Amino acid sequence: MEERINKPRVFLSHSSRDSVFVDRLYADLLKCQIQPWKYDFEVRHGRSWLEFIFEEGLPTCDSVLVYLTEAALASEIVKREMDTALVRTLREKRIAFLPYVSHAALRDSLRSDLQALHCLEWSESNYRELLPQVVAEVWRSYLERTIGDAVLSEKTRRLELELEISQIQQRQAAVFSSTEDAEFEYLRNRMTVPFRVTLRALGNDVPFLVSPLGLTLSLLDQGGFTFSDFELVNWLTQAASVRYGEEGMPSVQFRLERDESSKVYVMVVPKFAACGLIREIEATGSRGRVVTKLQFAEKMYRLAYWLDFNQRRPDPHFLHRDDADEGAKDKGSE
Repeated sequence: MEERINKPRVFLSHSSRDSVFVDRLYADLLKCQIQPWKYDFEVRHGRSWLEFIFEEGLPTCDSVLVYLTEAALASEIVKREMDTALVRTLREKRIAFLPYVSHAALRDSLRSDLQALHCLEWSESNYRELLPQVVAEVWRSYLERTIGDAVLSEKTRRLELELEISQIQQRQAAVFSSTEDAEFEYLRNRMTVPFRVTLRALGNDVPFLVSPLGLTLSLLDQGGFTFSDFELVNWLTQAASVRYGEEGMPSVQFRLERDESSKVYVMVVPKFAACGLIREIEATGSRGRVVTKLQFAEKMYRLAYWLDFNQRRPDPHFLHRDDADEGAKDKGSE
């Protein structure tokens, strides 16, 4: 079977007794870049011609041209090709049904549903006059079906894209399980409760409020995959110096007394370890000695990701002057 490329395909339904008229039509349609389908030309050897017509003929065409004569109306095959259910199916598939009668009187012999259709008279006497209209109707039906298929394809593609976007959004929304959401929300609320620590600088004690989660996230962001208790405390004092430096006192250096250093460790490490965010590991220190260090667990990285994903990161400035304490001292001095 010849493959069609951008041209209409029309099924020719007729009686074999009208082959002279239909063969002439077949040749003229070819000249007009229309591919006609005629069973005696199309049915392959060894195949059931009836099966071939209804499975590979009619469904593959853009329009069905029915040439109705006395012989055609008496033909069982033509009757089957004009079956009411088949005509309805063709319409649903946007395959045009184009009936023509050889004599006007034949219209009264048609079924009531076919009589309701515009059925022009076409015979040898007006063949040349009506042929351009037939060709135009075949092409118009083909273009309407092609455009309809393109619109339907575009709508289908749009629905597929909308579904794909929805699935992507659902996958993004499901990055974290409901259990993780609940646990990480709890950890954020718990680990951002500040504790009070006193730092010493220039002979004065300065009280600060420190967010445990902010402190550990800051250390994590600096690439502190493993750290010691000394490095944790040192990071806190450096941050305090930076904060004062922002206030115009860059030379201020803070330090923690032993008791305050222990407080930082106690307020951070045991709590984070209990929640599976920090774990102890053995590492080789200087001179080959084995030392105990702290390491962020995978869960800590997961928590950091959750905070970023949900825009729930705590204040990056994880320590602040305890102004309430300073205010109490000033009030007492009065």
